[in-house]
Amino acid sequence: MRNVLCGMAAAALVLSFGCDSKPPAGTSGTGGSPGVMGTNTGTTPTPALPADAKTPAGTIPAAPTAWAAAATAASNALAAARARIDEVAAHASTATGEAKTKIEGVVKDLRDQAGAIESRITELKNNAADKWEEIQSDVSARITELNKKINDALKP
Repeated sequence: MRNVLCGMAAAALVLSFGCDSKPPAGTSGTGGSPGVMGTNTGTTPTPALPADAKTPAGTIPAAPTAWAAAATAASNALAAARARIDEVAAHASTATGEAKTKIEGVVKDLRDQAGAIESRITELKNNAADKWEEIQSDVSARITELNKKINDALKP
């Protein structure tokens, strides 16, 4: 009985204080939220999607999956390694004789390894569902090894 009386008292308070004759500023009183530029369309505006989003209109794209994030991180690491390989190649351009031949051979080897890593990253992107963790681990180890070789090549 007490719960019923409390509920009725709460309803009476809402009815006596909650109803205004004018809608809040910026709305038309139709129940929608303010739209663009303070006008009310009667609906909640749909968030804009990036131009490259491949989702149905009016939906928000899903968060990137772990394998997609791993592929992006690996691609970024490989791009950084390739920039460092270019530094090694620059040393070859200033070297002469046997030193130049040796550095050019190292650069070729480093670029070949980078190409193999790029193939594994493509595989990571394409085989995300079933074995992405295994491929990501392999790519990570290969990039670490490539960076060690680059560091050795850049030592004076």
